[in-house]
Amino acid sequence: MDRSRMKAGFTLIELLLVVVIIGILAAIVVPSIIGRADEARIEAARADLKVFSDALDQYQMHIGSYPSSDEGLAALLAAPAGLKDPTKWKGPYLKATSVPKDPWGSDYIYAFPSERGLKWPDVYSVGPDGQKNSEDDVYKEK
Repeated sequence: MDRSRMKAGFTLIELLLVVVIIGILAAIVVPSIIGRADEARIEAARADLKVFSDALDQYQMHIGSYPSSDEGLAALLAAPAGLKDPTKWKGPYLKATSVPKDPWGSDYIYAFPSERGLKWPDVYSVGPDGQKNSEDDVYKEK
């Protein structure tokens, strides 16, 4: 049979070569996409922390102090029961019906007085590992 009459098609070697090339490209692209998802969650947490910080500053301007650790971020949504003058509370200070969770599904940590010796509250996310005081905790950037 002469070559002009042979059917056109791919050989097994050509198909394997294409599969190997696709595998190499996937090995290069997939890790960078996965890394971007983690970066996006960190940036979302920082954006939430900025919103909390602004709301806490408004609360402090109206009430004269930040909410206690016991009152927590919930004080931004409803006036705490122990306020000396409840008429000073001008909230809600957040546009939410409940305190949002961080991008990993954990509660944001709130502490006042600050656990780090600051003059303002600690507000942070425990990050992807869900463990408090680990190196992946997310704080608002200065």
